[in-house]
Amino acid sequence: MEAQKLLDAAPFEPSAVKVLKQAFDEAWLCIALAVDPASVENARMSMAHAIIAHAGRLGANDVEALKAAALASIQKQLLGRVA
Repeated sequence: MEAQKLLDAAPFEPSAVKVLKQAFDEAWLCIALAVDPASVENARMSMAHAIIAHAGRLGANDVEALKAAALASIQKQLLGRVA
């Protein structure tokens, strides 16, 4: 649950943090079953970092954009392991 703590501590208003957490939860539901159990915490932290970084650049009000950023970070992470 370190990823949730990271999102809770993000430097945004409480309403924005709620959006970040919604985006995280929705993104996680998309990939949870496909993640190797040994990599779950790393994947969750990667997604949380991506959401916070994206929110810092473009704002924290678009759940779909934040969700897409989280999923893209996981895709890059997985592609890096294959290469």
